[in-house]
Amino acid sequence: MEVKTCSIMYNASVDLLKINLQDNYKFNKRFLGEQTLLTFFDETPMGLRRKYQEACLDEDLTIITIESQFNISEQEISELGCEQQFIFELLTQLDRQIRLIRLVCDCTLHFSEFRYILTSLENRRTVGTIPHIDRAIKKINVPFSINNNQLELIQNCFTTPYPFINNWVYRVYDFFDSSFILDDEKALIILITAFEMIFLKKEKCKKEKLAKRSAVYFGDSDEEIFHIYQKIKLCYSERSNYVHEGKSIQDSDNKLHFLRNLLRKFILDFKDTNKIKSVLIQQLKLKVDGLRHLFPNT
Repeated sequence: MEVKTCSIMYNASVDLLKINLQDNYKFNKRFLGEQTLLTFFDETPMGLRRKYQEACLDEDLTIITIESQFNISEQEISELGCEQQFIFELLTQLDRQIRLIRLVCDCTLHFSEFRYILTSLENRRTVGTIPHIDRAIKKINVPFSINNNQLELIQNCFTTPYPFINNWVYRVYDFFDSSFILDDEKALIILITAFEMIFLKKEKCKKEKLAKRSAVYFGDSDEEIFHIYQKIKLCYSERSNYVHEGKSIQDSDNKLHFLRNLLRKFILDFKDTNKIKSVLIQQLKLKVDGLRHLFPNT
């Protein structure tokens, strides 16, 4: 049986072409009106453009697709249970890789639907389109690049266990990634909750402790530690004001960007370790005690 799949990427970059994907997938640069896509998606030029205009990288209608084409025996498909289970497995393989790229890179790369065509030796065709939950992510093409260090890290992520071996870190990652499909207020709530999952136990004075522990974990200099401390407190307060008083969150894009970048660093640091939360918190308590001079009123 011949298998062909294609998804059109939103918020993409030509640097994606550098990545060696797994599971027969490959990034391609195409143009939205080319006949290959019109045939595959069974659309007219106007219909495809209306549907995917926001995915275009430029006025020439350049897009990035993620595609696969390979052959598999019908016996192998039957071993998975049924054709639909096989298709779901294809989608899961694709979804995992996009999410890992989004973990490494400061981007909102995503796809809105998964298109597939299965053709048997008897020329029987199964054609379908599966909507994807990430279609809710904002479709804003903010240019991003992938440097050599990020490229190496992406390739490494592809070869490590998923979900991560550290279940605590994977739960944090799940909150991090879920934030992309939410509006800004709900995203801030879930990101602050992810910080609480890392740095807090059942304690009083949560905002102060969260800010201090986050600051000494992520900061490399006295100045950076104090800056992170202040900004975490501000984000926590904004979250509380929204939840308890319904106040709108100011400069939400900047705050979400800040929180995601810190969480990204934590997840990548610990995803392949067996680090225990209680051990990390104890280490950070000692570090905070040694840096009391950086924090006011302590």
